[in-house]
This record gives sequence, structure tokens and C-alpha cells, in this order.
Amino acid sequence: MIPELFFNDLCHRKSCGVMATILSSDGHGPARSGDRLFFSEGRLAAGTVGGGSNEQQVLQACAALTTNRRLLDISSFLPGSLPSCGGKLRVMLERIDLSDPAATSFLETLQQLVPGPDPLLLLSLVDESDKAPCYLLANEKGAIAALNEECRTLEFSPELWQQLMADEQHSLQKLTIGSSQLSFFTHPLNRRGRLFLLGAGHVAREVAWLADRTGFQVIIVDPRQELMQAERFPAACTLCPEDSHQFFLDDPIGSRDFLVIAGPDHATDLAVLEQAISTPARYIGVMGSRRKINAFEKTLKQKGVYQSLAGRLYAPIGISIPSKSPAEVAVSIVAELIQVRAKLA
Repeated sequence: MIPELFFNDLCHRKSCGVMATILSSDGHGPARSGDRLFFSEGRLAAGTVGGGSNEQQVLQACAALTTNRRLLDISSFLPGSLPSCGGKLRVMLERIDLSDPAATSFLETLQQLVPGPDPLLLLSLVDESDKAPCYLLANEKGAIAALNEECRTLEFSPELWQQLMADEQHSLQKLTIGSSQLSFFTHPLNRRGRLFLLGAGHVAREVAWLADRTGFQVIIVDPRQELMQAERFPAACTLCPEDSHQFFLDDPIGSRDFLVIAGPDHATDLAVLEQAISTPARYIGVMGSRRKINAFEKTLKQKGVYQSLAGRLYAPIGISIPSKSPAEVAVSIVAELIQVRAKLA
């Protein structure tokens, strides 16, 4: 698994370098199909393909790449009778220049739609030739934007879209463009759900950093301008400096989305929770003591809406560990988020 915003973050930085994508793995190491890293300016700039000697070989191949694209097979080895812990990998290397003005519309479209409520596919052409890398962003109706116009003519029938979206993992697919059958590596986007932090205090800040590193698309909502400073949060986070009431009206929440309610006071949190009830969010977590949560439960039962939270409410939020500091509380929260997310796959 790689973060949904991995490619988007590179676009934001308009990076130039080499993208390495794991096309297949024999399963004997930590790397899996879809893992990616980006090599830029002589060093690892983002991502990972599992670490260890295999990743070192990939980085060395990135540094030595002189063509637009290369496919290679690598494997780790250990001296003596010890087994390999890295396994065998099939890797695609691509030289990508996201600072090229020709890529501007592709980058802008990607950043506008990811993260978002609608499922998308990012497809990359797998080819033995030395053609420039070809990336395509598509929805169920077909191409939305392309990095290299060669891919833009790909059209999706309802049957093809369902086939590609049935598998939430990254995979190689044979697709037809015109009269040619080509291999594409598919990368589902907006399928793992978004994490909305409704409150930007100390704990929410720590949650944002951990959630970002574990692949969540993080959106922070809070009207307090002094807290909504970009330097407090990971670069890939989306900051919405507004009242949560207005945010719920403007931004549709999906059935795979996660809500963490961590506002400045009990009254605000209760109001946000009442709004959250009407959404289809899979996870609604509320920070606070057992006494606070019991009071919320009593109020919602009196209003006859508590039953709507069945199976979705996690309160008090987080797995049960003796956490005290904001960072420790964040660990318990993100661990719970990961548990719930795993059941969605």
C-alpha cells in the first residue's frame, strides 16, 4: 500500500526525477505490487519499496537510468545459508519531469480531484520501449487528464470500469486503445476513504502527522485561524479554515470516510456529532472522557437519533492503551483508524 496522495505530493512540488514502481513481488519481502518511490537530485525523495538491499538496488538503478523507461528484475541475497528477506521484484523505472509546462493541466486536475468523494483510476503505461512515461487519470466515463496525450483516447465501458474498480489493489491490466492492446498499471484513487479532523488542536495535529504517514487523506476543519497554519501539518493535508456546520453543507461525506471530532469544547463537539449522524461516514470518533461520552449518548437518545450511530460510533476514541501525551493519544486513535480501514478492503 502507498499513500493516496503520493503522486499528488510530487505534483505539488513539481518534482523531476525517476519513479520506481513495483509491478510484482514474490511475497517474500515487505514490498508489494504498487509500492513506489521517487528518486530526485541524487537521493530518495519520497516513498519506499520495502527498504533493505532491494531498495538499495532500485535506488542505484534510478541513479544510473539514462532512458525514459526501464523494466528490471532484482532480488536480494544473503551470504551462506540464510534466506533472502527481500524476495524478487519486478520494477518499472520512469524518468518523469513534473516541472514541464505541458504537464500543468494534468497536475492541476489531479490536485483538484484527489482527495475527493469520487473514485478515480491513475493508470501508467507499462512498456519495454523508450517512450516518454504515459499517465492517465480517469473516471467511469473515460479519460479526464493525461500526462502524454497517447493515452487520452482510452474509453471505459461500464463493464471495463467495474472490472478495474473491483480490485482495490494496484495491478497490471491489459487494456485496448484503438486497435492496440497495451499493459497498464492501475492505481485506484479516492477508494480508501478520507479522514476529516474536525478540530485542529494538539491531538489533532499529532493525528494528522501519523495518519498522513499511514496513507490517509487528511482534511482538517477548524475556524480558528491561529491553529490552521500550514507549517503545523503535513504538506499533503487539506486545510479548511471554516465552521464545521458550513463544511458539512458544502462537502459531501462518503460511506468510506472517517470523522474525528476533537473540538475546543463539549458543546461544539456535540453539535458536530449531531451533524455527523446524518452523513453515511463509516467511522465517527469522538474525543473525550467516558463521562462526556455518556452525556452525549443520553442527549442523543432523548432526541431519538442515537440508533443511527450503531456500528459507526467510536467513543471514547482510540484503542485502549495507557496514553497520556498528545502523541500517545494520536497513536491510539490512528491504530483504531487502521483497524477499521482494514475491514473496508
